[in-house]
This record gives sequence, C-alpha cells and structure tokens, in this order.
Amino acid sequence: MLRNDLRNIAIIAHVDHGKTTLVDAMLKQSGIFRANEHVEERVMDSNALERERGITILAKNTAVMHKDTKINILDTPGHADFGGEVERVLTMVDGVLLLVDAYEGPMPQTKYVLRKALEQHLKPIVVINKIDRPDQRVEEVIDEVLDLFIELGADDDQLEFPVVLTSARNGIAKLTMEEESDNLEALFKVILENIPAPDVEVDAPLQMLVNTLDYDDYVGRIVVGRVIRGTIHNGETITLMDEEGERKAKIGRLYTYEGLKIDFTARKVFIDDKEVEMSPKEYVLLFYLVRNEGIALTREQLIHDVWGYDFYGDDRTLDTHIKLLRKSLQDYSRLIITLRGVGYRFEAEK
Repeated sequence: MLRNDLRNIAIIAHVDHGKTTLVDAMLKQSGIFRANEHVEERVMDSNALERERGITILAKNTAVMHKDTKINILDTPGHADFGGEVERVLTMVDGVLLLVDAYEGPMPQTKYVLRKALEQHLKPIVVINKIDRPDQRVEEVIDEVLDLFIELGADDDQLEFPVVLTSARNGIAKLTMEEESDNLEALFKVILENIPAPDVEVDAPLQMLVNTLDYDDYVGRIVVGRVIRGTIHNGETITLMDEEGERKAKIGRLYTYEGLKIDFTARKVFIDDKEVEMSPKEYVLLFYLVRNEGIALTREQLIHDVWGYDFYGDDRTLDTHIKLLRKSLQDYSRLIITLRGVGYRFEAEK
C-alpha cells in the first residue's frame, strides 16, 4: 500500500555546504517553532563535538508537515571521517537531496555520498545552495553535477534530476534565478512531486530496520529505524536480530492516547494529527509526566527532575507551567490529574 501521506528523504553533501542550516529553515517554515520563539542556530547539531567543530557527525531524525504530508528528514554527516553513518542512513529513505555549494560545486565527499545513493537507486533532487553568494556560478555548478552523475553511472531516470536553487540562510527556494521568492515552498513542492511515497505491506508480519539508538533522559533508550512492513503494536513480542544472534524482545509503550500522539524522538506533540505548539519546558514537563504515567509525582520531585537541582524558584513556577501545558493539550488536559497537597499524575484513559 502506498503511503501518499509520507515522504522519506536524506540531505547529503560536503561539509559546510549548508545541510543543517537548510533543515533548520524547513523546521521554522513548517511551524515547528512559535513565531516569537528564539531558535538556536544549528538545531540538529546537539552533540557537543558537533557544535564545537560546526559539523554534523551523527544522523539526526526529524520531520516536517507540509499540508497533509509528513516529510521525514535525515540530516546526515557531510565529513569524510563519518562516511559510515551516511551509508546506514541511506537505507532509511526513498530519495535524497544532494546539496551543493553554488560556488564550490561538487566536492570529493559529495562524490562519495552520491555514488552510495545512486547504487541504491534512490531518486535524487539537486539543491544548489548559497545562491546569495556574490561569487555564485549556478549554471556551471549544475553542469558539473550532471558530469558527476554521468561519471558515476547514473541511470536515465536519475539523470533527469530536478534542480532547486536555495539560500538556506535566508530561507528561500526557487527554480530559476529570475524568480522572486520569500519561502521554501518551491523545495517542498519538488520533494512531494519527485520523491516516491513508501510502499508498505501493512498486513504482513512486522519487519523494522533499526538504524540508530537514541537516548532520552526521561524515556530511556529509543530505537530509530524504518518499518519495512507490518505495523507496530504496544507490548508486541518480537524477534530481535543483531550481531549477537536472535532473541525475544518486547515493543515498549507506544505513547498514543486516542487523538493525542507524543513523538519522543522528534520532540513533537500532535492532537488529531495537528501539531501542537509548546515551549521547550512544556515539552520536557509533558515527557516527564508521560514517562512516569500512573505515578504520583510530588511538586519537589517535578521541580528537581525537570528544572534541575539548582533551581531556586517555587511551586508557583511548576503550577504555572502545568496550567500552560493543560491549555496546550486542550481536551486532553484531563490526563493531568492534580493531587491536592502532593503534586500531579499523568493518567491515560483505558
């Protein structure tokens, strides 16, 4: 069954050609952040070494909603030292955005990653970034990319790649230099029209390819991967296969409550498939409550674990954030139970 409401893409390129900056711009324009919310640059570079070196080392997983389609995005390393991470990520997607600097053109790492993508017969979209550079040479770079595709043995379909011109820093995309643009709509449109929707055997036994192990302070270990076929059910017994062999395991709790869906990996909350805007502290507070579902949590415990041991505020800070969180959850505010004289408890309806 084709899932026309999904697209899976990876952004690959040479180091410092603007992958993470482009993802940040896509997130901002998809409404992930409040209009008045300060957003730290390089949102996806969460690792300390990544921020220090200004490069992406580990694959990051996020998603944006464009109209009725969810676009899963993997922002991958662009540095040769971490090429193995790139290869693993390409097994997760159905197409790639090949990002190339409008002046530098294809670089050695671009060649390496592109070869891997073409070998897996992934649909490429070429994105020429930094078109606002005064020394840009867009036409020459497009020709260089085409020559590279031919050199790497791309098939006829891959050679007919669409080209999008972007300035990730300014959050704009267009199909020609002459066009006027103030957003990334052209890029979103090309993605939806050219990246194939995943074909999933929904009724088949579950098969999931694990790509990354993530960790959250409140959730614990999180498995990130791609469901090749079937569906995941809460508490389902599965066979886990790795280098140690096969063994039985169980799917942990799926945090979906009727129309309330909590995506811990992407740090997003949906109500009836519509994303809910929350402050960062609201997210952390909600995740902590859900992780401890059914447990009575004292005010002191919540303040210590959510705000930190060195927080000097009082109960009013917690109560104010609970009030804001309940407002954000709308009808699902009833899941947060007030325990008078004690604190709060998150209680899912059975």
